[in-house]
Amino acid sequence: MNSSPYRIAGKTGTAQISMNKFGYDKTHPSYQASFVGYFPADEPKYSCMVVVYAPSKDVFFGGAVAAPIFKDIADKVYSNHVELHDKPIEVDTTVSLIPFAKAGQQKDLKKVLARLDIASSTKDLDAHFVSPVVVSDRIVMTERKTSAGITPNVSGMGVKDAVYILENAGYRVKINGRGNVVRQSISTGTKITKGQLIILDLDI
Repeated sequence: MNSSPYRIAGKTGTAQISMNKFGYDKTHPSYQASFVGYFPADEPKYSCMVVVYAPSKDVFFGGAVAAPIFKDIADKVYSNHVELHDKPIEVDTTVSLIPFAKAGQQKDLKKVLARLDIASSTKDLDAHFVSPVVVSDRIVMTERKTSAGITPNVSGMGVKDAVYILENAGYRVKINGRGNVVRQSISTGTKITKGQLIILDLDI
């Protein structure tokens, strides 16, 4: 508990459990571990009680079983409430506040970016698929062109858009992993053979 950036006050509890009318089993005793506390200790705002019934593996003391659970809960509450922090949260100003956006359909990207109140612009309003790039304080979308009969570049796209493009082009698609496309087994610009298998490796 002492490693916390805030103070916790509380009391542990350990009690042997009675087996109803049979009383206490001295051969195979069962216990209940508990911890009740509040935080921050100097100016309490939250209280919590943790009770663990019949903990396993011969570890049954409240300080060893219930107190760590209380600590996890308290840490979660503390991290989500800035007003509990003694010091202001430091912000890394070297990191761009504009999030990564994957390549995809322009209409979908524009809708999402507008909903998130992220500035964006496009070099071609009629482009169907685009590649987004962070430029200064906005995301700029440039057309990702496709040509009939030629293998398109689907790198950086999500699975849904990549499969849509490739299957419409005549490929059978196999997917390895989850996330965004990082590799395609047939190079961009290669002439398409209808029904040919193309394998997409994703980043997760």
